Amino acid sequence: MADCVLSDIQPWVMSQYGLVIAAGGLSVDRELADKLRNYVEGGGRVVITADNARGLIPGLTIADKPERIGGGPG
Repeated sequence: MADCVLSDIQPWVMSQYGLVIAAGGLSVDRELADKLRNYVEGGGRVVITADNARGLIPGLTIADKPERIGGGPG
């Protein structure tokens, strides 16, 4: 089960979730970055798409193409 919420979610509501997935095109501002940072510091987990991570994590660099990691010998 999943809920879809908007980026203006109140922190007390967000704290009721164990995982937040920041997907889609977010308009990243200081308020949203602080809200997600506080959520993680409070024990929450966040999954962020690459495009959104660029705006949320200063200095982050993302590879031009994915790195492939093998699943076993060979």
